[in-house]
Amino acid sequence: MLERYDLGDGSHADLGDIRALLPTPSAIKAVGFDPHEPRRVFASGVGGIMQSRDDGASWKALLLNAESRFFFDLIVDEAAPGTIYTAGWSKIPDEPQPLILEITHDDGVTWNRYRHPDQDIYGGVYALLVRDEENEPVLYAGLFRGGVVRVSKIP
Repeated sequence: MLERYDLGDGSHADLGDIRALLPTPSAIKAVGFDPHEPRRVFASGVGGIMQSRDDGASWKALLLNAESRFFFDLIVDEAAPGTIYTAGWSKIPDEPQPLILEITHDDGVTWNRYRHPDQDIYGGVYALLVRDEENEPVLYAGLFRGGVVRVSKIP
């Protein structure tokens, strides 16, 4: 369920069923904001990422994944408006899984997928951080089975 709730006056509004935007199950794992567009809110979770451009009054799908991958985190690059980074985790905890980064440079209109070459990595991503290092973005991905992968030379 999507709702708006005002603690000040106790009012709330039903905004519809989240399953209309994201495939079931659609648990939300993270909520974030766009530093370039203050009214833009992101909600990432099972099956994809959705966004609101009006402080949560209405929502649209931004990135969907038919395999119901979890998207635990999403990063908007503060140095590059329109650039968003995310990565997923598949619910196969005992098996290696690919490390797949998904990046858009056009505000989510198109996405590029980059797969780590190691097929035996436990590449499910739980956390992301991007920072500027020597005037270039560098992404750090915290992995499900431990460890951190540093990604540089991002196209």
